[in-house]
Amino acid sequence: MSASTALVDIRTATMDDGDRITGLLTEGFLDGPIAAWLVGWERDRRAVLYGYLGLQVERALRFGTVYVTADLSAVTCWLPHADGCTCPPHGHPVQVMAACDGWADRFFVLEDSFAAHHLPVPHQHLGFFAVEPGQETQARKLLDHCHRIFDGTGVITYVEAANPERRKLYETLGYQASDPVQLPELGPLWWPMVRTPTSDTPGGQR
Repeated sequence: MSASTALVDIRTATMDDGDRITGLLTEGFLDGPIAAWLVGWERDRRAVLYGYLGLQVERALRFGTVYVTADLSAVTCWLPHADGCTCPPHGHPVQVMAACDGWADRFFVLEDSFAAHHLPVPHQHLGFFAVEPGQETQARKLLDHCHRIFDGTGVITYVEAANPERRKLYETLGYQASDPVQLPELGPLWWPMVRTPTSDTPGGQR
């Protein structure tokens, strides 16, 4: 499926896009506070994140929907949740341990922290979002496109904002933040954020 939104071509990703999507997510996540908390050694960080995120991209492509701009400069990975998760967990522990080497325990703690704050009602979870530098306008149009789809079917959306900048971006898109959650050992904060369906999405219809 593809669509054109104000001159930005948007399509649904396929398995063939997996490596490029994983690379984009890795670069977008690499310098954030949660990445540093997950993988304390900078020399290991990129490779470990790439391995872990590769598992998550495959999961989203198999069990959710991944929307991308046609040039793969921006990506959103969505997973459905209904009365709990409708898809397998983040990854088999053996897979996560293999991908993350000696850092796997931190990834399990992060997953548990995220899982503890998921909504108890059906929703779509924006698990991952990334954009190439300088392509923020395209990314915004991609997010608007996704929200029009979910607004049209009355679906709540949920996201974990990993830093204050992302929290502010999501607030401009109609998300409301709950109190921040701090990761263990004086780790960074993240914000659970919820967006209710609206008829006011740019170009949207209900």
